[in-house]
Amino acid sequence: MDIPVLPRTVVDQIMLLEPVEGARRSNGDGSRKGKDVPTKQARPPGDPLHGLSAVPTDRLPGTSDDAWRMLTWLCGDLASADARGASWNEEGCRVGRKMGGYVGSGEISTDEALHWLMEAARASGWVAEKGEDFVEDAMRRHLGDGARNPRSVPPPAASPSRPPSDRPFVFVEDGKRHENVKIAAAALTAAGETWQRGGRLVHVAKAPGEPPRIVETDHAKLGVMLGRAADWGKPKKDKNGNVVEWPPCDPPKDDVAAVWSDASSWDCGSLVGISDIPVLRPDGSLPTTPGWDEATGWLWMPGDLERFDVPDHPTEADARAALALLAHLVSLYSFKAPEHRSVALASLLDGIFRASVDVAPLILFDSSSPGTGKSKLAHASSCIATGHVCSPMAPTNEEEQEKRITALLMQGARSVLIDNTVRAVGGPSLDAVLTSSRWSGRVLGSSRVVDLPNRTSWKSTGVNQRVKGDLVRRTLHCRVVTDAERPEERRFAFDPVEQALARRAELVRAVFVVERAHRLSGAVVNLPTFANFGEWSRRVREPLVWLGEPDPVETQKALREGADEAVAVYTDVLVGWWDVFGPRQVTLRGAIEELSRKQSDPKVKHLSDALKDLVETDSSDPQFCTKLGYKLRPFLERPIDGKKLVPCGKKGENGRFYRCENENPLIFPSAQPVQ
Repeated sequence: MDIPVLPRTVVDQIMLLEPVEGARRSNGDGSRKGKDVPTKQARPPGDPLHGLSAVPTDRLPGTSDDAWRMLTWLCGDLASADARGASWNEEGCRVGRKMGGYVGSGEISTDEALHWLMEAARASGWVAEKGEDFVEDAMRRHLGDGARNPRSVPPPAASPSRPPSDRPFVFVEDGKRHENVKIAAAALTAAGETWQRGGRLVHVAKAPGEPPRIVETDHAKLGVMLGRAADWGKPKKDKNGNVVEWPPCDPPKDDVAAVWSDASSWDCGSLVGISDIPVLRPDGSLPTTPGWDEATGWLWMPGDLERFDVPDHPTEADARAALALLAHLVSLYSFKAPEHRSVALASLLDGIFRASVDVAPLILFDSSSPGTGKSKLAHASSCIATGHVCSPMAPTNEEEQEKRITALLMQGARSVLIDNTVRAVGGPSLDAVLTSSRWSGRVLGSSRVVDLPNRTSWKSTGVNQRVKGDLVRRTLHCRVVTDAERPEERRFAFDPVEQALARRAELVRAVFVVERAHRLSGAVVNLPTFANFGEWSRRVREPLVWLGEPDPVETQKALREGADEAVAVYTDVLVGWWDVFGPRQVTLRGAIEELSRKQSDPKVKHLSDALKDLVETDSSDPQFCTKLGYKLRPFLERPIDGKKLVPCGKKGENGRFYRCENENPLIFPSAQPVQ
């Protein structure tokens, strides 16, 4: 049989041996003793294999090229063992275990390998000496031993049974990390599984029945993603240091860390949020293809919402029909005034268009008694926009509120409800989150500060709620009224939340129709300026007024009156302070102690009551003086009716001194400071 010259592949490195006459076998200590025996010498790759008939010439389907070449060489080794003076047992063990590695990797069947190795054993004379059964049992055992350590298969070439991978291949070598990281980052970007947000890599996590959330990508998750995005291989070398194959490997931890730590420099796109409906672009168009939209930074992940089509050129009649559909959702409620109903309608539009505008006002739902369905109004807006109710945030103190806001924005919450607020709504954190398109906050349990996009719709509910500070001009008020003694026991024709979910596709379409019809009409709606919510007004407020609804901003008048109550309480404090202390310098603790000793004096009693109303707690509270200081801070040096409270530069044992100044002072017998 003519034996073809084999190409130079990995199998060319196998040492096929020729006998060398006159050589002595080494004893392992450098000496050469004993009789002359043939020893082994490497034969150059490519030499014919002695023309042995045991060398296979055809193969069964499913056997890999490498396995077939290796079988060819090993059969030649085994068949020529006797001629080279090699031991049949040693050669059988070596050849069987080597071939077993290919059996274990699935590149050749056991029967195929055993058949040809037995042919080589017969050609060598081993079968004739030991017997067929003995040799076959030995070869099966050696093949089994080798199969327990299967060889690593290099990246496969294209074949009908296994098509080539279209993923990039990353060669893991020393000194190549900078190149590998670039390849890996590009593959990660192309896979579309991760984005940059706040300078960190993030991905989308979704639990069954829950809305998708934005989650920071840690090292473990990133390693899995990089393994999916590219094929990774580590070199395997022969004894001469030549790379013979690239077995697959996991992405090295150092490469994963390099990608993770420099997320802001990779062009993986900045993720603003997640939506299951298209988000309106700045030019008024809607994306037509799901996925990440570069114009808005939003990821459109369609859920089970049925398809809806927004007409290209809706008319005013179309807009009125759409608004009637939205108004039906709030038709079960009685509102304090038409403008309060307009705020409820604005809330339905706000849920969707909040994703498209930089800043939006707080929408406050309140009533005179619990159980009126205020929360359902808030949740209905969220259900239209997201298919889920609002994310809850319990009322809390200022420090805790800042942390919770940060945590919610990190998750990409679309709509947040501050539910059942008892105290006045407001504070620096809420003021800031309503007036900025970005939010900087400290991560809970960490000193790390994150900078995040802010596209969240904020709502609050409560009974007879008041708004404090600057929040007044950033809030719209929707007051629900009822004459029922127990409003929670009333029965209605439908549930607004259930209706919003059941008819969601129609309602989403209606919201887009109202906005598009107004924008294309070119109508100019002259309205007073609403804080810095100009873009929100164009998307939400102006379309409602264009269709004949009252201006929702009119509800701020009542909020200002409520906020003026705080001014009225402080005015009582200021008058009482002058009546009791006059121009004397007094510390807060000294003032409280003096008031407690003179409760029989009507002026003292008036000031004590005014301070309790301002602080909203009794003077027996250990933190009363501290809380009083916070309450007085916004009013310091603010003149009211000719009087103002001024902090003095010096401090006493009980804290800072305060003095009341009056444009029309009275003469007091004593002006000694009170600590």
